[in-house]
Amino acid sequence: MISLWLKFALDIPSIGLPSVGLVVGIVSAVAVMGFSGLFPFSEKYPTVVARPPVEGPSPKPHEFPAMVQELRRTFASGKTKPYRWRIEQLTALVTMLKEHEAEFKEAIRKDLGRSDLDSMLFDVNFAMQSIDEMRQNLKSWMAPEPVPIPYLFSPGRGEIHKEALGVVLVFGCWNYPLPLTLTPAASALAAGNCVVLKLPDLTKHTSALMESLLPRYLDASAVVVVGGGGETG
Repeated sequence: MISLWLKFALDIPSIGLPSVGLVVGIVSAVAVMGFSGLFPFSEKYPTVVARPPVEGPSPKPHEFPAMVQELRRTFASGKTKPYRWRIEQLTALVTMLKEHEAEFKEAIRKDLGRSDLDSMLFDVNFAMQSIDEMRQNLKSWMAPEPVPIPYLFSPGRGEIHKEALGVVLVFGCWNYPLPLTLTPAASALAAGNCVVLKLPDLTKHTSALMESLLPRYLDASAVVVVGGGGETG
């Protein structure tokens, strides 16, 4: 990532000032990636290993009711509530994007005609940085929030506890298919929910890649990925 930015910065011969280009490139990299992207935090996250490819078609409309009921049973079991499970799902998404960055850039090029630099910055890296921010803040977001209570109830104390909603339907968007699909799904998972993820149908190559990869990385008992167009809804 950094080497690509430095190459981009040094490839500005028209102004005759490679040092200026280098500074512009580094400043731009920090602006887009953030310091955490250039200098990752040292916190250790769970190791995620992709499972073998899952064969089979995308769920059909007549299967949706049973599919949602199964997700509700998963949520009711309490499986999605612990910090460990949530951080594993977020780490799985970051791992997937890192391991398949080249494939995602090629798919986005076929769908939207974007350059590798464009898709790296505003699709792949943008999604990774958004999800990584969730990882860094998840413990504090999950912690109870103290609130003041009337003196009358002393020595009691008041706290706000955040509770997951249950099963969340996420619709992905086609114009920036990775950040506008994976980031809201990651938000729902970070909150301890099960997810039905409807992929955008206008970016067929990118959506097909996500449909094949997501079940290999995420918990299949809590996340269902749905492809296809209007016939699915």
